[in-house]
Amino acid sequence: MKKLVAALLLTVGLHSTYAEDSAAGTSLSLEAGYVDTLYINGVPRVSEAPFVGGSFTSPDALFGGTALSLDITGGALLAVPEENNSESHWNLGVGKTLGFDNFGLRVGAELWRHQSGVSNIPDSTEIAAKVGLVNPVLSPYVKLVNDFELGQKGYAIGAETSFDLWGLGIAPNVSWNQFDDYDSVVASATVTYETDFLGGLTPFGTVNWVDNDFDTTNFDFASYEADGDWSWLVGLKYDF
Repeated sequence: MKKLVAALLLTVGLHSTYAEDSAAGTSLSLEAGYVDTLYINGVPRVSEAPFVGGSFTSPDALFGGTALSLDITGGALLAVPEENNSESHWNLGVGKTLGFDNFGLRVGAELWRHQSGVSNIPDSTEIAAKVGLVNPVLSPYVKLVNDFELGQKGYAIGAETSFDLWGLGIAPNVSWNQFDDYDSVVASATVTYETDFLGGLTPFGTVNWVDNDFDTTNFDFASYEADGDWSWLVGLKYDF
């Protein structure tokens, strides 16, 4: 419960801090739901767990009004697979689109802190850098990752997009992840439904397909090897 309250307070606090300096206005999203299996960098962590989370985006929050202006993003997710056990993931990042909002290069960097809820998986700190080609059709990207405590360096090559269909928002994403001791393929699609019947709450769901060659005999930072496994997540979110 303490981690849950801390996650919500951190997200709201960061939102308040940057809202006044944001040229385009800071956006905040809070969500809660249930996850079948939570994957981090293509390997499974906790399963069958309720979760809560929050995220924010603050455009031009750093050096606003100059050519060096940067967006700030951040968030937290807490999953509780057991009554006395929890797993949380925290991130803070900066980014900038070079070009136009709908076409250009999106460059960014993130700092992650992973608090493990699995006894054999240590807590870890991760840094990541991502470059993507922003366009209205399909956005390819390359991401570099270094997880210090797990001793895993690697990269991801993928593509993502989003569009509306029959009143639904659909956001597919596919990536190939190559790390020091394993590789994985992750394909996912998130579906959202905007409605006025839930008082501003937006239902959403995500379906994942994951295949990796993780060796559980020699390494302990995943719960098991995912061999073409399907997983899902459902929840409600509220956008401010």
